[in-house]
Amino acid sequence: MESQEISLPSPYPWQREAMNIWEAKGKHGIVKVATGAGKTVFALLCALKQPEPTRIKIVVPTIALSRQWKKFIQTYHIPDGIGEWNGERHSFGDYRFMIYVIDSARFSLSTHILSDMKQNRPVMVIYDECQRYGSEYNRKIFHFLKAPSFRKDLYFSLGLSATPDCAYFHEVISPSIGDIV
Repeated sequence: MESQEISLPSPYPWQREAMNIWEAKGKHGIVKVATGAGKTVFALLCALKQPEPTRIKIVVPTIALSRQWKKFIQTYHIPDGIGEWNGERHSFGDYRFMIYVIDSARFSLSTHILSDMKQNRPVMVIYDECQRYGSEYNRKIFHFLKAPSFRKDLYFSLGLSATPDCAYFHEVISPSIGDIV
């Protein structure tokens, strides 16, 4: 397969600074930035810096947002296909990018991450609208963190939110994803 040049927009100064901080924190953390300021581009820039065989898992709250992410990734002609895991589709196969809707991710994300780790594959999880994932029901997506086969050295996390401060921020969100960068 012929290598394809991926041309993303040049990062804004805040994106370069946030990426440096995120990397300095072991590739864990939450980016708190206003809606429309470039969080999705930032996340994709971070994801594309990860070497193969890193698997990129993207968790979103709705199917509509899942479709937006898929369209956004396709805009940049990123090879290897994009898997989807939601109420409409379950992509089986080896995808570098897999987009999960939270309702389906609660019961599958942990298994998928641990499976990748068993194969010595690093996993980067992008938690879009991360403030939504601390509730008792949604926090099931973090069960892999307590599994005996979990490998901290293969886990990288990036939360995206305009408003990450929520009822479960200190109890669930920050310990699972990282501090605000």
